Amino acid sequence: MPKFLRALVIVAALGWIVAGSAALAQTKPLVATLGPDFPKTEIFIGNSFFYYNNSMHSHVLAMQRAADPDRKQDYRGTSVTISGSGIDWHDVESYFRPKAIGNYSSTRKTTSSSTSSTNCSTWPS
Repeated sequence: MPKFLRALVIVAALGWIVAGSAALAQTKPLVATLGPDFPKTEIFIGNSFFYYNNSMHSHVLAMQRAADPDRKQDYRGTSVTISGSGIDWHDVESYFRPKAIGNYSSTRKTTSSSTSSTNCSTWPS
C-alpha cells in the first residue's frame, strides 16, 4: 500500500475514533440539584428483603439524618412489604391516594387500609 494511502487510512481511523468517543461523552445533566426543598419523604415498596434487619427505610433515614442534622426531624420513610412478593403484587397506585400508607398521627386513632398479609411500618419523625 502506498504511503499516502496508508496515511489517509490512519487519519480516517483516528478521526473515526475521536468522533465516536465524542459521541459517547457524558452530557451535562438537565437537573443538577433538587433545590432547597428537595424530597424528605420516601416510600420503599418490596418484599421481605426490604423488611428484615430493621427495614431498608430505617437505614436510609439514618444516613439522611446524619447528613443533615439540622433538619433531621423533617425526614420520614415508609416501608410497604409483602412477604415473598414481586412488585406486581403491590397495588402501588393505591399507596399514593390520600390518607393511605404513611398517614399516621400520635393524637388520634387511625385505621389501616392494608391487608393482614402486608407489613406496613413507618419511622416516626
